Amino acid sequence: MFKRCDSELIQLIEAEDYTLILDEVLDTIDEIKISKDDIKILLNSSDNEGNPIISVGSKGRVKWNNHEYDSGNYQTIRNLAKAGNLVLFEDSKLYWLFPTDLFKAFSDVFILTYMFEGQIQCYYYRLFNMKFIYRSIVNDAYLGYHLTEYRGRVGEDRQRIKSLINIYYSSLSDNRDINKIGEKHNAFSKSYLAVHLKNRHFKEMIKKNSYNFYRHKMNCSTKQVIWTTFKDNQKSLAPMGLKKSFVPLNARATNEYAAATTCIYLANRYMNPMIKRFFQSHGIKVDEDLFALAELLQWLFRSAIRNDEEIAVYIPSERMRTLLEMYLNNEI
Repeated sequence: MFKRCDSELIQLIEAEDYTLILDEVLDTIDEIKISKDDIKILLNSSDNEGNPIISVGSKGRVKWNNHEYDSGNYQTIRNLAKAGNLVLFEDSKLYWLFPTDLFKAFSDVFILTYMFEGQIQCYYYRLFNMKFIYRSIVNDAYLGYHLTEYRGRVGEDRQRIKSLINIYYSSLSDNRDINKIGEKHNAFSKSYLAVHLKNRHFKEMIKKNSYNFYRHKMNCSTKQVIWTTFKDNQKSLAPMGLKKSFVPLNARATNEYAAATTCIYLANRYMNPMIKRFFQSHGIKVDEDLFALAELLQWLFRSAIRNDEEIAVYIPSERMRTLLEMYLNNEI
């Protein structure tokens, strides 16, 4: 919906004095599917009078200059550029950015989220110097749920969360340590899996470890299990019996899996390297560990823990497991 936003819609919203309430993580930057060669053609093209078809301004903003272009292969690019929502990075990537003017059109904006400092939308707001303040939500007998002064980690009951999350660790009675496969810092990252899944033995070991965890160590049925990995690896890494139990890494705002008491997380999260460099090139500091942790927590809270029930978690990536441990111990 927001990609179709233009100046006319923004004016209409501004006239109605609306308040915007966002109850989930907002996608504020998205890569446009266009080849590097096509971008090069755009950059080097001119109209009949020698004027460039596009020009690039501050923060990489792309401006469409050719008013005679009606339709064709670059129609989407033209529309996004004319709406002021298109940026070019390193002459090789085009990104759609959430229109900043849309936020300004609302009288108030509330973003209901958790671990904001680890989210791409936080870096986006800082990129455009958008001011925001933190608030905490509390619940009491007199006022019910309401906003109050931000309390940070002090206001969280992480001991309760810790008591509900049972992270799998190997024991002396185990014939084999099923966590050992994830000891390398980048193990189970998208690029790591792209290389190592070419090894059939490696792929089968991951699937067997996952099956061993939920079937033998947890002794639970498939109906109680959810698992995840990167979308490209969904078919190749599906553990036996769990093809229909897959929950995407970016699953948000759903109670559909709230009966699951066993979780298998076959991923090691990092920011898209180009998007990371885009923000860093503009002096915006990003926290990849906090990003990874926020993504992991979002996924885990699709399970039965959202109903205050205990869950068992298998995370073979040592990096991701350590981040979760640090969170539960209030160290991050």
